[in-house]
Amino acid sequence: MLRYEQSFERDPCEVEWKRYIAFSHKIVHLTLANHTLIVASRLPLTFEKS
Repeated sequence: MLRYEQSFERDPCEVEWKRYIAFSHKIVHLTLANHTLIVASRLPLTFEKS
């Protein structure tokens, strides 16, 4: 049982999978932050128009 867990820990596929998830989380976070900045920068313009 222990042997199986150790081999599973070192499984390159699992490492890649974790790396991919971390990477996609970073992308989502950056996209959200960017979107928030764009919306925030456009808000004053819409208020001035009205």
